[in-house]
Amino acid sequence: MPLLFWVAVALFESACSGGVVLLNKRLLTCLDPVATNMLVRGVSVTTIVVATAPLTLLHLWSLTYHMTWAAAGYITVLAVAGWLIGQNLYYFALRSGRVSVVIPVTSTDLLFTALFASIFIGGVLGKLTIAGLFLAVAGIIVIARSEDRPSATATTQAVTGQAEEDPFPPPAFAPSVHDATPTTSPTATWRRSVAAAVLLAAASAAGWGLAPVLIQLAERSVGGASVTMIVQAQGLGLLMISTVVFLRRVPLSTRQLTPVERRRARRLVSITGMLEGSCAALFYIIIEHLGSVLTALIAATTPVFALLWSALLLRERLSRQLALGIAVTLTGVFLATVDRLH
Repeated sequence: MPLLFWVAVALFESACSGGVVLLNKRLLTCLDPVATNMLVRGVSVTTIVVATAPLTLLHLWSLTYHMTWAAAGYITVLAVAGWLIGQNLYYFALRSGRVSVVIPVTSTDLLFTALFASIFIGGVLGKLTIAGLFLAVAGIIVIARSEDRPSATATTQAVTGQAEEDPFPPPAFAPSVHDATPTTSPTATWRRSVAAAVLLAAASAAGWGLAPVLIQLAERSVGGASVTMIVQAQGLGLLMISTVVFLRRVPLSTRQLTPVERRRARRLVSITGMLEGSCAALFYIIIEHLGSVLTALIAATTPVFALLWSALLLRERLSRQLALGIAVTLTGVFLATVDRLH
């Protein structure tokens, strides 16, 4: 296949990964964040196993089922940091804030990877990475400050008492008046808090940022990436998340759902999980044809696609200050990406 074909496939994979963010946002309007993680992870693991088995058994790609005990230990830590902690914090952040606030902050996971690599592997932070770190921090501060003040639309609504019509309303997942949390509730305030969204997203990025370092250590032990690593990471994550759900004894849904809503939620979970699992498998196929350098550069466009989808489908409007914060943050991430790929 020509190079341009696989570049197009890689961009398609990034666009789908960005679209998964919106599906998660919809699910969180009716499902508990930890429960969402468990359900989506279950479908994702199944999809990965089904998709990778024929590729591996028929030798259609270079990945095998090789594994060592040392690598298994690294992947176990990865499951805790990435899927149990990082992914759960991401869902809580996505529930607390807008996609346009959460996604730029979580995209700084690459910067955390650079930091952790310098600590655990002995990597050296390049000048571009250091500049990217400062830019990303500055961008996050601008994002948080831009959301501190009510927007002009919100001010107009407060004065006139009229709300802007949502062109894509989620009637099946919108809580009824009786189920809605009072606006004066501390929990409601926390859930809508920009500070909460930014802090949770940054903590999630830290957990995700550690994952590539652990994968690299595991690959050194095995001699390369393996399907077992992929399945073990998500499978252990699913097991631990399911244990948390069981111990919490919290209902899976945040409110009483009608039969129609339950069916719609199940469909959304299935679509989201299959997309996540398919993108994970497709990512390694793309690496086979484009190499890790070009694949990583194209994967860095995923936050941009997520923001585009949120603007088109969720009608999230960007103020000038928020747009500036997003641009500064993503520029910092891009600089660090280029620096690490040299």
